[in-house]
Amino acid sequence: MQSLGLVLEVSLFYFFAYLLVVLLPLVDFLLYTIFKIGYNKTRREIFKILMNATNTNDPTSIIRYMILFAYISLPIFIIFVSTALSVEYVFNRGFPSPVFRFVIASLFVYAISMLSYYTIIKYGAIYKLPFLSLVRNDIEQLLEKYSEKYSYIQMTLVIGSLLYFATIIALLLDLENAYTSLSKAIISMDIVVLLIEVIRNREYNNTLKLIERTLTSSRPKGRGLPPP
Repeated sequence: MQSLGLVLEVSLFYFFAYLLVVLLPLVDFLLYTIFKIGYNKTRREIFKILMNATNTNDPTSIIRYMILFAYISLPIFIIFVSTALSVEYVFNRGFPSPVFRFVIASLFVYAISMLSYYTIIKYGAIYKLPFLSLVRNDIEQLLEKYSEKYSYIQMTLVIGSLLYFATIIALLLDLENAYTSLSKAIISMDIVVLLIEVIRNREYNNTLKLIERTLTSSRPKGRGLPPP
């Protein structure tokens, strides 16, 4: 049950991070709405202003930041939760036969590999972006295209990076709940994948295109960034 408690604690941490990501754009929108409503708007105009908060064609839409944060946080959250629960309820327990153990472990590794391939391997550089934007002008310039919301984007990326580090720490803590060599191997595999595929990831164009697709209505144009 220790792994389950750790999962609940990490889930709560992710929940508060989600609230923090949404909070500033939401407060900004509410202040804007109050300001607009103060000018004797009709009921129809007030309704239109309120609907802009969920208009996905609007680059300042709160939903766009929620989608971007989902891209950043959900993959590592799913990896952690699936690993912690699998260790607690599957790999810490005995198997009827070595063949059955091999099949279950192989299926789990395959599922994690597929999730990592389409998320961490492809967009893993996003967890380094807040730090790279301090030293690479091309990254900073692209993010500053959204000058009015640059601080919100940076905040979202920074929180995503903190969640990445918190997830690795949580996996290290979960090693204490691993009672079998297979459980320890599964957790160690996740930690190694998260570290290696992010540290060596140089797919900056994929990451920046993801941000641009999320925050704009059209696909990004251009040849991308030069390699580091």
